[in-house]
Amino acid sequence: MNKRRNIYRGINKRRNNVAKGFTLGLVIVSIAGGILFIKSKDFGLSEKISNLNLFDKKESNIQEFSYDDLVDKSDKSKETASAVKSENSKLATVANWDMYSIQIAAIDNKEELNKIKDKLNELKIPFSIVDIDNIKKVQTSISFKEEESRKQLENIKKDFSDAFISKLEVPLLSLEYTEKYAYVEDICNDLNELINNFKEESSFWDKSENDINKADYKNIINNKLEILSKLEKHTKKINYKGMKGFKENLSVYIKSVKDKSNESLKNLEKDQYYISKSLFMSSMQEYYSFVNSIKTI
Repeated sequence: MNKRRNIYRGINKRRNNVAKGFTLGLVIVSIAGGILFIKSKDFGLSEKISNLNLFDKKESNIQEFSYDDLVDKSDKSKETASAVKSENSKLATVANWDMYSIQIAAIDNKEELNKIKDKLNELKIPFSIVDIDNIKKVQTSISFKEEESRKQLENIKKDFSDAFISKLEVPLLSLEYTEKYAYVEDICNDLNELINNFKEESSFWDKSENDINKADYKNIINNKLEILSKLEKHTKKINYKGMKGFKENLSVYIKSVKDKSNESLKNLEKDQYYISKSLFMSSMQEYYSFVNSIKTI
């Protein structure tokens, strides 16, 4: 067995254990002057996500959900939820989507992870890391289109022979609410705009691997920052303590993507395109982690 095989032996265990998307519904409806937020009691955000900062500047600051008014799993609670849902409620959704990537490694060993990161930085290959079930998945060439990721596979395999195409399914986010909480629809609209911006940036990188149009890229990032500012404004309107955790975690995600976007612009001016692309990939993975941290009964 050659040296490279020794270094990366076992890094792709659970390689076929790609998390599947699911349809989730957050039910927010009028009840006794408040909101009813249905969520599983025993599900902690920290159990599902730990999206790592690419360059170890700081660890992800996403906090654990801590709802004060969770509904019991009793039949009585379910009957109550069913009754209030029949009132004058509306439905807002955030689209589901898929992201494809080349997965280089799936490991739980910090020393091996650092070796891979060092190698990727040396080669200036853009990458990001997502934590799924306590396994660090190192990915590159993230795209909304499988064929775009696949174009890079053979080239990546020259240095990481175990690399393969991976797919992450980002589930639908569905929220039911009454007019009193109309900001829920604004939040969903903003998140849909953010997803469309991700698609635009993904298309930019798919087409601009060797010919970067800085003006076009700045326009995409500036639009993203505007979307995030709107989303931040609408998120601040959440004033019900039962949504405290949702508000806090969405706020942390907004700040994280804002920071990454501003950092991308700085690296663009330095012609460090691989870092800008890495930060984009991290923002997409972090959205996946955020949505999958929410689980209903």
